[in-house]
Amino acid sequence: MQLHRAMNPDWRFSDPAVFLLSEIATIVSWQRYVTVSPRYERPEDVPPVFLPATYGPQRDSFDQTTEPDRSDSDDRARAAAAEVRAEMAR
Repeated sequence: MQLHRAMNPDWRFSDPAVFLLSEIATIVSWQRYVTVSPRYERPEDVPPVFLPATYGPQRDSFDQTTEPDRSDSDDRARAAAAEVRAEMAR
């Protein structure tokens, strides 16, 4: 059992229900922080018990600055959609 846990650190989150509960816990943690933080002048003054926490497995950061690769099939699909829209507009 310990070997399995060592080789699969995210073993607890294999069930979708547990993963969903960890997402809900993260949201509630941030909600508590957002509710309490306006009562303090500086963010550093917020008590540590109200600081947001992230639950669940480590996630890869999603970089939205990169453009997705576009292929010829995308261009053909857009051209076909443009033709259909042109026919419907007549």
